[in-house]
Amino acid sequence: MEIKEYHILVVENNKVNAELISNALQKFGFICSLASDYAALDVALAGNDFFDIVLMDVTGFDADIWERCKKIHQLNIPLLILSAKPSAALQQHGMKYGARGIVSKPVILKDFVNLIYSLINDEQAK
Repeated sequence: MEIKEYHILVVENNKVNAELISNALQKFGFICSLASDYAALDVALAGNDFFDIVLMDVTGFDADIWERCKKIHQLNIPLLILSAKPSAALQQHGMKYGARGIVSKPVILKDFVNLIYSLINDEQAK
């Protein structure tokens, strides 16, 4: 039986947090790419890489981040937003631009990984 490796794009402007998320997810067999600014995110989305899911911490980005979320949605890539301070406004913006959910940081890793698998499998079932 072939085991599929899932490719995750982690969008986080705090490089230490990006590395922590990436390292934790790699222990579960995920392949992670990092984008810490708009330029890196735009290159990743325009490139030949295929991502099974995008995990995005919108903290520290301006309102332009929502256009990137919209593009991710148009590419049919599941989007999960991470936030240290989730709010109703963030939930509303996230859903408006295609996010499948908002996750509060810090995350419970096992639950977070299960959610990632669930979102990827839901998308692949379509």
